[in-house]
Amino acid sequence: MQVHAEDWNLLAKKAIVSITPEESDAVSEWSGPPEGSDIISFPCQAGGQNNVDFNKAINGDCVVVHDEVNCNTPYGFFRHVGLFDIGNYNSGDAPVWSSWTDGVWVHTIKEVHEYDLAVILRVDTANETRTAAVNYARQQARKPYNYNWLDKYRQDKFYCSQLVWASYYWTANIDLDSNGGLAVSPDNLFWDNNAYSVAIGF
Repeated sequence: MQVHAEDWNLLAKKAIVSITPEESDAVSEWSGPPEGSDIISFPCQAGGQNNVDFNKAINGDCVVVHDEVNCNTPYGFFRHVGLFDIGNYNSGDAPVWSSWTDGVWVHTIKEVHEYDLAVILRVDTANETRTAAVNYARQQARKPYNYNWLDKYRQDKFYCSQLVWASYYWTANIDLDSNGGLAVSPDNLFWDNNAYSVAIGF
């Protein structure tokens, strides 16, 4: 997978904690582009796969993903985001709440692993607040997709990053939108100061 150096340099600025030695070695290899190039090659597996470790996730973590095929999204580096539900994970059910064109539903670990890059983010708050956020996301199940990206405050329909943002905003007044605009993108969630990275997979 190839990513513009500007995108990677921004990504690298987000602190990643609790990573394995293998992840640490890989991150250090991506510190900059080759001489005279603005492209970085990620050592990802062929076919769109990543090995992000969901054993490091806790209830209410955010999962942001990037893939090579759709890397030039109009809204930033990351293409999609969801909210981790530990209850579903422990019971063997699909554990990532998100919204796609078919509306709000849960996604499987396998679906997350089919992206080229995944990062697990943790909102810096109490566990009961994270639980409340997950419960909010559950309550939105089957609501339709929100095609009006500039209306993040509505609660009758959702796009992916809106759902994750709303889960914390409407339950705890935690605003995960890093730029505070009318829309909220996966990149906005990633860069917000209320969240930090706990695992990366490629």
